[in-house]
Amino acid sequence: MKAVILNSGIGKRMGDLTKESPKCLVELISGETILSKQIKDLLDSGIDDFLITTGPFNDRVERYIDGKFPDLKVTYVANPLYESTNYIYSMFLAEEQLNDDVILLHGDIVADGIVFKELLTAEEKDAVIIDTSAPLPEKDFKGRLSNGKVVQIGTYVDGDDCSFLLPVYKLSKEFMAVWMDAIKDFMKADNKSVYAEEALNLHLDRLHLSPFDISGKFCMEIDTPEDLLIARKAMRQ
Repeated sequence: MKAVILNSGIGKRMGDLTKESPKCLVELISGETILSKQIKDLLDSGIDDFLITTGPFNDRVERYIDGKFPDLKVTYVANPLYESTNYIYSMFLAEEQLNDDVILLHGDIVADGIVFKELLTAEEKDAVIIDTSAPLPEKDFKGRLSNGKVVQIGTYVDGDDCSFLLPVYKLSKEFMAVWMDAIKDFMKADNKSVYAEEALNLHLDRLHLSPFDISGKFCMEIDTPEDLLIARKAMRQ
């Protein structure tokens, strides 16, 4: 299995913190960045093969990993159009490397280390993290659930049948192939600025994406300096 970390965004909501460095290298606690915590947690979960997409400051990301994880098996896929595209385009560029079972996550996710382990050892073949104990967020992803599976994902999704969804996926090679075919159709239509989940939504009626409920365990996206303060506090507890 391969870990896919999507790090091609510009992180504009982080303000000055991302003017001269990518969001993934923002420090959480002394000596620990968002990226280093993700890599350590995934290594502890048995993952030893990484694919990282990059956007701005791609050279800094590579130098950082070379220095902190010199023996890491990692492939980089740079998105030169990071200012005008969403990560759907980064996934398209990484197509040749996405021919494996994967754990795929956004590069601004911070979680308890146990979260990745539990997802990877869960019996569900294809799953995405949800948290039914958390209120529905205003701007982040929600997942619509029906008959024990996720049938729609989006920031705009709402309703009593929805739950807070964190973009951390465990997916089989076969599932990824369907998603990538849908992404390629979006590229043919020059639709590069939407979330990759928009392509996935077109096929969730025939796929079985299981909701993996972390039930209040710590897992969040860091989009703003305020989010960063929350994450730092959680890591110190």
